[in-house]
Amino acid sequence: MTVRSTLLRQIYPLYIAVVVLSLVLLIAYASAGFNASYYEQMEKKIDEDAVFLRNIFPREYLKDPDRAQDFVARASAGRSTRITVILPDGIVIADSARHPAELESHGERPEFLRAMKGGRGSSRRRSGSVAEELLYIAVPLYEGTEVSAVVRAAGVLQEPREKLRELYAGIAAAGAVILLITGAAGYMITRRINEPLRTIHQAAEKFARGELDTRISVSRPEEARVLAATLNLMAGQLQSRIEAVTRRRNEVESILAGMMESVIFLDTDRRIKMMNRAAERLLRKTLGECAGKSLLDISRATEMESLGREIMLGRGPVDKTLSLRDEGRVMHLQAHGTLLRGPAGDPEGILLVLNDITRMNQLEAIRRDFVANVSHELKTPITSIQGFVETLSDGAIDDPSRARPYLKIIETQSKRLNSIIEDLLSLSRLESPDTDIRMEETEIDAVLDTVFDVYLPRAHAGGIDLKRKGTGGLRVRVNPLLIEQAVANLVDNAVRYSGSGATVAVSAVREENGISIAVEDTGPGIPAADLPRIFERFYRVDKARSRASGGTGLGLAIVKHIALAHGGIVQAESETGRGSRFVIRLPGPPV
Repeated sequence: MTVRSTLLRQIYPLYIAVVVLSLVLLIAYASAGFNASYYEQMEKKIDEDAVFLRNIFPREYLKDPDRAQDFVARASAGRSTRITVILPDGIVIADSARHPAELESHGERPEFLRAMKGGRGSSRRRSGSVAEELLYIAVPLYEGTEVSAVVRAAGVLQEPREKLRELYAGIAAAGAVILLITGAAGYMITRRINEPLRTIHQAAEKFARGELDTRISVSRPEEARVLAATLNLMAGQLQSRIEAVTRRRNEVESILAGMMESVIFLDTDRRIKMMNRAAERLLRKTLGECAGKSLLDISRATEMESLGREIMLGRGPVDKTLSLRDEGRVMHLQAHGTLLRGPAGDPEGILLVLNDITRMNQLEAIRRDFVANVSHELKTPITSIQGFVETLSDGAIDDPSRARPYLKIIETQSKRLNSIIEDLLSLSRLESPDTDIRMEETEIDAVLDTVFDVYLPRAHAGGIDLKRKGTGGLRVRVNPLLIEQAVANLVDNAVRYSGSGATVAVSAVREENGISIAVEDTGPGIPAADLPRIFERFYRVDKARSRASGGTGLGLAIVKHIALAHGGIVQAESETGRGSRFVIRLPGPPV
């Protein structure tokens, strides 16, 4: 429904109804005034006729009905008033309209009774004798101090109705003209009101659609112009506030999206209202999947649900370390929860900030293991050296047959201690961001040749078949010494831990995004449980056997960091009893 039709249906009919009601009231008032004036004049005329006839009526005619009748007939000639003379007993002795003998007793007429008491009697009723509605006025006729008769005058009331109909017709015609004029004027006024209102309505619809840059242009009437100016001001202020709120919302969303911590908002029923991307990654579900659900519904996170309950009951911040188990994995979370309150201080929800400290705990465990391992690895040769030095100091040095083996052990342990320190320094250099690793065009065959020259004799001595697969003359930009060290460490492990009769194969191939160097053996293999940790410092699958073989426990860690320093990776595949395969993948196009 348009604004115009609404105005016409609601204002215009009411306007017409007011005009019509005014005309009806005017007609009613005019009719009442006319009737009152007409009846007043008629009553005055009848009263004058009654008094006049009373004054001129001969008292002696009261005893002579014929003469009385004749007198009344002659006195009322030419008058519209009906004259009646009534004796005190109610008998009519004279009447200008009917013969008295035809009339019944008037002793019960109200105007007669009032006149008999010495007053002026008046009454309106339909006359049965003349079959018309009459106005009766009766006055007493005195003889001395006694009422000897009553003179009554009556006038017909039919004449004012005709005049009233004429009056009504004139007023109705004038009213129709007035109604036509006022209706047209009202319609024009409604249209003049409608035009600015329609303009304001159209602009308001644009405001509702978010087009707050729209402005209303209305010049008249003054009320509409003021309303338009107010709406324009409101739209401008609303647009500024929406822009400010949008900026703040975008800032908050950007902050939440960029946070590493998981942020979850819960309502007072501990159901999820909002969460950031980190929380989606943590719970492995999107906000659309989680909205309106409790934490128990989506992850069986009983500890987080208990934390929310504790916050609601305690009404204060809570810090806890939680463990979240999901699909076989265990995550450790540092949780901070606080109660959100509204302007009146009433609880409106819960804010949970979760920091995944699983990796931190793992690194802390690795650090503890590293400290324990490096302490143990360093303590073993130092203890051995210290023990044999004390033995030599106690006199064994004077016995060459005893001193020479002791000195050999001290030399071996010193070399082992030096190897551990060298490997630790190598790892430190590789991990340092300040280390400058110089890259140069390198032929992979030359690197593998150098490694083979060192380990081929050792492999043959141990009954191991060390083989090389064709590399196709690959050239790539790397640090040749570091790549040589990484390949040597892998070959050294393969030769060291493979028994007699085993085979060790080294190969290099071109891949889509670089090259890969693989070292495979047919040795005892590595258990699946140990594979994820073999690149950790000092981690040993078989600790007793590893130390007996003379390794430092840092070789694979060095390989890993050499690969990382080149932007690559190292991967291990193994099956117990069937051997192992280590692959170094280096990025970059071959040259």
